[in-house]
Amino acid sequence: MAHGNGHGAHGHGNGHGNGIGHETTDTGPKLIIYSAVGLAFGTFIVCMIVWGLFNFLKYQEGETRPQPSPLEVPSTLPPEPRLQVEGAAQIRDLRAKEEHMLSTYAWVDQKSGVVRIPIEKAMDMLAQKGLPTRDYMKNAPAEKPAAKPRGPAQASLGVSSVKQ
Repeated sequence: MAHGNGHGAHGHGNGHGNGIGHETTDTGPKLIIYSAVGLAFGTFIVCMIVWGLFNFLKYQEGETRPQPSPLEVPSTLPPEPRLQVEGAAQIRDLRAKEEHMLSTYAWVDQKSGVVRIPIEKAMDMLAQKGLPTRDYMKNAPAEKPAAKPRGPAQASLGVSSVKQ
């Protein structure tokens, strides 16, 4: 049977049948105020504990301060390779040096007659002469005789035995 609140058997009123108002039996303003005061007091206590712990650790560290690490104050330069200080300038210098090496003539080994030539000239010479070839059949290894099957396992793998 429906109550007189207009919501049927599952109405959302205050249980008095008129559907207007609020629930007066669950909580009151005193509970909200006490909860807020308790939360503020608890937050204050936790903050004081953390503040005291930080001060305790700060003073304890001052008494037992270890010697500074050698890495804190570097007195000598570290071994190679070091970090780049001016990376953009260093890469520009490296690329300029590489470009110079690829575009100029120079002796690599004057005693044996080895020279460095510009890359464009080397590519033109290679296009004219072609790549060097090697006769692989001249030094081909001797053919090994085919291995004989050792048992029925090879037959199941597709290896056939041929009598010679």
